[in-house]
This record gives sequence, structure tokens and C-alpha cells, in this order.
Amino acid sequence: MKTKPSARSAPGSAVPAPERAGRPRSERAHQAILTAARELLIEKGFAEMRLEHVAARAGVGKATIYRRWPSKEALAQELLSQLAAPHIAVAESGNTREELLAAVTNPMRALTETDFGPVIKAMLAQIASNPAIGDPFRATVVAARRAEVARVIQRGIARGICVRMRTLRSRPSCWSDPCTSG
Repeated sequence: MKTKPSARSAPGSAVPAPERAGRPRSERAHQAILTAARELLIEKGFAEMRLEHVAARAGVGKATIYRRWPSKEALAQELLSQLAAPHIAVAESGNTREELLAAVTNPMRALTETDFGPVIKAMLAQIASNPAIGDPFRATVVAARRAEVARVIQRGIARGICVRMRTLRSRPSCWSDPCTSG
């Protein structure tokens, strides 16, 4: 069986995906499933969301969902990552104060002005108590946010604006992760 990098794997990822014979997967169906999952999470919460309901709302078969995600946790994780991604990066402006302010206001806007807010609200208990959701969330969304805040601080240090910290790991975890203590 031939392998090639997955279209869904991260750039530079070494995770091979089997080359598929036949019709390629529909991006439209993929987005319809994510939209249906988002709507159901907001309406019913994670515990009440059923993949058969997601499939019906998306207009696809349940098998279509399972070909893309092995579980509803994996589907919820992709949805969280997709909704969070546009709000993590802080554009380099040359002004450390503006960048630090953006590091705080970007996630606040995501929570109050986008679908990320209601979805994360529906998922918070699961993130805190279910390792199948919490661990990947912390490894992707939270880690990306922490790394971006660290880059902003490093740029401030390079500009001579921020005082060099003994270590960026010494910062309180509440700066970037209200869901965990570490």
C-alpha cells in the first residue's frame, strides 16, 4: 500500500495516510459535519450530542463521520481547534504594548464574538474531566496559545521593553490556560 502525507495532518507531519482508491472525501461534507456538531454542541452540550444527530443534521451517513473521526471526542477536538486557530496568532506590530494587548483581547473576542465562546462553554466540563478531550485540547490549542504569548514576550525582550524573565515557564498558568493548573 502506498502512503502519502495526509491532507488533514499538520504541515511537515510524518504521519502517513493510506492512499485512497476511488472518490476523494468531500470537503463540503466535512464542513457540514463540523457545522452540525457546532450547532448541536451549542444547543444540547457534549453529553447530549449524538453522532447520529450530527449525521442527520449534516445530511451525511454516520459512516461518513466515522471515516473522518474515530469518536465524538475527536470530532469535538477538531471543531475546537478550528474555531480557536484564527484567534491565537498575534501579529508582529513592532509595538510590544499593542502585541501584549492583542494577546489578551484576541481570546476575549473569540469567547464573546465568535462561535468559539458557546462551543468552549459547552465543552469546559469535558475539557477539565475527560482526558480524551482535555489532553488533546491542552496539547494543541493551549500549547499554541502559550507558545504565541512566549513569542510576544521574547519579541518584547529583544526590543528591550520586557525585562528578561528567569524562565517563561515560571509564568502563572492562568495566563494561557484557565482549564488546568499546569
